[in-house]
Amino acid sequence: MPPQVRVFYAYPSYPPSVGETISSALSKLNEISDIKRNSVRFMKWTDNPVSGSRLIKTVLGQVDRSQIFSCDLTYPNPNVSFELGYAIARFKRIFTTLNPSIADADKDYKRIYFSVIVQS
Repeated sequence: MPPQVRVFYAYPSYPPSVGETISSALSKLNEISDIKRNSVRFMKWTDNPVSGSRLIKTVLGQVDRSQIFSCDLTYPNPNVSFELGYAIARFKRIFTTLNPSIADADKDYKRIYFSVIVQS
């Protein structure tokens, strides 16, 4: 059996529809036989047990234990941005999602993640 590949998925808690959509998709992915056979496991940030511990420590531990960091950037969120930066600093493979059908999502994404100050 191949070694397990862990994919950690971060997304904002608001609006709830984002989490519901991602949670449903990851549940379906975790049930696909080829994915199971190849030992790929998708985890979302809400799968973390946080009783008595700080959420950030738990989330960053999950990022550390994962081979791939995935996140949704449709709605700007400082926590998700921090986790993305952390994953980059830890040299994780990165997979991002963005729903371009949401008004201003593409514009906000470019403004936040690709803004460049140009001085003449």
